[in-house]
Amino acid sequence: MYSKIKTLMLCAAMVALAAMTACKSRQQNENGHKGYLSIADFSSDEIIVMGTYDELIAKMGEPEQYSDSGCIAKCNNTNASIPMMYYSGISYFRKGDSVQLAFVDFRKSAAKLTLQIGDGKPLTIDSNTVCDDFYAYLDQFVFADGSSSTLPDEERMSFDAHYMTDGLYYALGVPCDTIDKKYGNNITPVFTPGDKRLWYIEFGTVDMGGLYRNNP
Repeated sequence: MYSKIKTLMLCAAMVALAAMTACKSRQQNENGHKGYLSIADFSSDEIIVMGTYDELIAKMGEPEQYSDSGCIAKCNNTNASIPMMYYSGISYFRKGDSVQLAFVDFRKSAAKLTLQIGDGKPLTIDSNTVCDDFYAYLDQFVFADGSSSTLPDEERMSFDAHYMTDGLYYALGVPCDTIDKKYGNNITPVFTPGDKRLWYIEFGTVDMGGLYRNNP
């Protein structure tokens, strides 16, 4: 169960991580690599990624907790208070009768996600995914310069922004598709340093493919 204090700390940590990783963003180029990820690039058979509130309840049951002000994000040039819903290891943003995946802890959930960029090869994401495979996928379909795989560890590692535990983790945030890069959100998979396996993935609040969009 999340307290309001914990949730606000989480949002603050997400903003800090976004600031740390914004320098790694790349622009769309002539080779078709778009330089960002979107919630719309993900799908799942096990859980709802984006859908209606009724679809969420039908598939996953009632959430364990609701929050009317779960997170604050810069949206439409204003500070938006975003309602959230929580399951064990999974949370959602809510907007009206629509929902969007916000967070998945793969140690607490057996869920699998599929990442697919356009017509490219899909990548299955679960607790067995290692960061080297994920970064190689980014270099093939998202970034043109191949630097995700070749970055030294000190540039790929950061603090754990969700649980705020001690130590460094592989936590290279990938920019979301947003108009206003000043408030750049990231989609951030976090991998443990020892076995490099996926621990959790955090989705950005403001995403042109999602419920909350940053429009001029």
